[in-house]
Amino acid sequence: MLECLLAYAESGVLDDLHADGWPRSPLAVAASLGRRPMMDLNWTVIHSACESGDVYTLERLLAYAEPGVLDALHAGGRPRPPLVVAASLGRLPVVDALLARGVDVNTRRVDGETALHAAARGNWPALVDRLLDAGACVDARDAVTGRRPLDVAVHTWGRDVSATAHLVHADRMAKAVVRHDVDAVAFLLACGVSPNMTTEAYGSPLHVAVRHRRYRLMAAVLSSDRCRTDVRHDGATPLDYAVAAGDARAVEMIARCDEQRRRKSGHASLTRKSPQKNASRRRRTSV
Repeated sequence: MLECLLAYAESGVLDDLHADGWPRSPLAVAASLGRRPMMDLNWTVIHSACESGDVYTLERLLAYAEPGVLDALHAGGRPRPPLVVAASLGRLPVVDALLARGVDVNTRRVDGETALHAAARGNWPALVDRLLDAGACVDARDAVTGRRPLDVAVHTWGRDVSATAHLVHADRMAKAVVRHDVDAVAFLLACGVSPNMTTEAYGSPLHVAVRHRRYRLMAAVLSSDRCRTDVRHDGATPLDYAVAAGDARAVEMIARCDEQRRRKSGHASLTRKSPQKNASRRRRTSV
């Protein structure tokens, strides 16, 4: 029924139905089908879409939701934030959709567990790798037993599974970065380990390198194709760290890396004029 209601979105019917004077909006009707009150933020139709893995319905719901609805649903202390719901069931496309809309990858449940805990418990290796690449905290501990995602994976599945291997390698990366062991970091990067995982105390490897002005370590991390410079620790990116410290060299290295990435990705603003130049060149040679 919800999909039928959302199908009218392009015609503007939903806008009319949500207008003042209508006793019940489509979202309220959908919520009532599950016998849930509309104001129960612990389980909404958005939670249901994340649980089912229906990305289309999720996108349509978010398109007609209030701007801060995801922030409210992922506020600290919620029993089941949508991101953790999706991660616990291995819904990778849903996780991608939520992260693309700015949901904090380290959102915690009321018991302190994160999406990485949930993915580790479910043995979803691709999802574990995706969360680590988005800046998930490898040493986040739950509030009940104090277990990290790696502890959850080992306790549930043992060491001989891919999800555990991803977490072991991420833990090794974190330890190598703290030791400023550039050779170990370079080796792990060559093995495909993501350099974007974070720790509660230090942030990502790039945060550590910028904070301590370890330029060799910084260069090694930035050389990875998987390196992301927009990972945040306590709300700040590595570039924010460099600017605050007045480290012009670090700022230049990060800015140059971002510029090279934009060129490699074939950004529209960089490639739009190329066909026109080639066409004018052909006209000149033909004359």
